[in-house]
Formats: sequence, C-alpha cells, structure tokens
Amino acid sequence: MIGSGPAGLTAAADLVKKGHGVTIFEALHVGGGVLMYGIPEFRLPKEIVQNEVNFVKSLGADLVLDAVVGKCDTIDELLKQRYDAVFLGTGARFANVLKYPRRECQWYLFRE
Repeated sequence: MIGSGPAGLTAAADLVKKGHGVTIFEALHVGGGVLMYGIPEFRLPKEIVQNEVNFVKSLGADLVLDAVVGKCDTIDELLKQRYDAVFLGTGARFANVLKYPRRECQWYLFRE
C-alpha cells in the first residue's frame, strides 16, 4: 500500500484478513493520511485515527513511516524486490496525473 489514509488502511485490513502480507508505506511521520492532517481535531480526534492505524497493524500489516515511494524506492523496484502488487492510495492532496506507464491492470473484487 502506498499511503496510509482511508483507502490504504481499508485495503490493507481487507487484504490481511484474506491472508495476504501487507506493507503500508507512508510519506509522513505518522500514519493516517488525510484523517490526521486534513480533518480538524474537533471533527475527528487524532486518538481515534491512531487507534485505527494500530488496529490494522495488529491484524498483521507492516507500517513504514517516512517512506516517500519514488524517492526511497520506485514502484518498479518494489515489484522487483518482493511485492506482487502495489496499491496507490496517495489521496488527492496534489492534483497531478499519475505519471506511470499503464501496466497490465487486474481488478479484484474481494468478497466475504
């Protein structure tokens, strides 16, 4: 997972529950993404967000903080190293078009 915001945490939890090994890469020094940095404390207490991050970690997901994918490792390097797939959950902080060549895309629907 690239990004530990709502999309990354949700996908990580679902995949871990299905038996997959998951590593979440977060560019910032604390997990939670927009839940930590974009929503005011009075709307969503940071303690609740961190409880959710810790819950996903307790399921078995690894969280790597201060890891800017593209600077520390590229997506191709992650795929060559040990990962079978990469999920991009980087949020909408910056409105950029994804500058990554289209790969063979496979969409999976996970059902209980």
